[in-house]
Amino acid sequence: MKKRLLTGFFNFLRPIVRFALRVFYRHMPVSGASLLQKPGPVIYVSNHPNTLIDPFMVAIHSNRIIHFLANAGLFDSRFGFWFFSTFFCFPIQRSIDKVSRQIDNDHSFDRMQEFLTNGGALFIAAEGGSEVGRYVKPLRTGTARIALNKAAFLDWQTDLTILPIGLIYEDPARFRSSVWVKVGDPIRVADYQALHESDAYQAVRGLTHDIENQLIDLTLHMPDVLEEKLLLRLMTILDNLYPGDFIAVVKKIKDLQKSLSSQSADDLKGVEGYFDRLEELEIGDITVQQCEQGLHRSFGAMILGFPIFCWGFFNNLLVWALAELPLKMTDMYPTYHSTVRFLGGFLGVLLFYPMQYFWVLHHFGLPSALAYLLSLIPTGIFAAFFVRKWKQWLDLRNFRKLALEYPDECRQLQQQRKAIIAHWKL
Repeated sequence: MKKRLLTGFFNFLRPIVRFALRVFYRHMPVSGASLLQKPGPVIYVSNHPNTLIDPFMVAIHSNRIIHFLANAGLFDSRFGFWFFSTFFCFPIQRSIDKVSRQIDNDHSFDRMQEFLTNGGALFIAAEGGSEVGRYVKPLRTGTARIALNKAAFLDWQTDLTILPIGLIYEDPARFRSSVWVKVGDPIRVADYQALHESDAYQAVRGLTHDIENQLIDLTLHMPDVLEEKLLLRLMTILDNLYPGDFIAVVKKIKDLQKSLSSQSADDLKGVEGYFDRLEELEIGDITVQQCEQGLHRSFGAMILGFPIFCWGFFNNLLVWALAELPLKMTDMYPTYHSTVRFLGGFLGVLLFYPMQYFWVLHHFGLPSALAYLLSLIPTGIFAAFFVRKWKQWLDLRNFRKLALEYPDECRQLQQQRKAIIAHWKL
């Protein structure tokens, strides 16, 4: 009965979280989605740039009841231990975890082995932690040890597979940005039988290496800081040239990454100089792209959209406050920003939307209350869009004023941008 209830709870919650993430992220394309539905014992392994959002992103695209390997810190309180132990998580204590409640890792491994024996689907973020930066950290060997020990215990008579998953975020913490979920080739654990029987240590290292190589190929892997800075600047131009086509932008960046070694120092400095000057002027690349547009037409669109903005902003103000205030009041590590925004917004909707709905219902009746409720999310999204457009309009106005005073410098910026696009074939 308990298992049925928990399964029902998981299946009830998944479409809700899926809808919430589709509100938070504008585009969530998936490549290889059919592989996520594969039956039988499987270990999903992804990179881990975005804390709690990463396992959510995998779970909403699979029809499996997934269990998760979670760090000991989540289990340190009495409530946390009960909640995460009950709801699909296996605790594991890392060397970096400073907790008062000690976790028996051997017991957790035994439970995971039993779970996989019964054909379960397990999610592991094998990097062991979530860090700032677009790169795949060296993987921990726990995933390989779990898989190989399980296969060896069953005398290699198992179809246990490891499924690498790359998560590429446009900007993890930005509302209405994009994320691309890329599913790699399944790795059959039984294929490592001969290596494991001759040298178990090398089998663990080899399997870990193969998983890591796939994750590097499936993601934007930029371990060099200067290279990352350059490619992200080029990515900014591509985002503005091809809005809404995140997959094409990522593919182009990966192609550019392969050709970086052939670029001259002057080519690199050209990109650096252009963006450094934009930062000095406190404008974005989109402003230079839009400088030919008429201010009056853009301002007219802002005026027409202002009433919708007001409706969406003020009716979502409490939700926004719950999502943003924790970040403004604390010095939180950047990788947690998206999780706080998402969970804060999610809780805000659950708390404040019903209160607002019943207030309108009490004063204006059912039809008005239903119309009001249905308007909240679309107009809230529009309000966020309006704010970004308004900032762009102000930057554009300032840039055009600057162009009147210093026409040569502004013309030079435009020429620099065109030169970058032409040279890098953006």
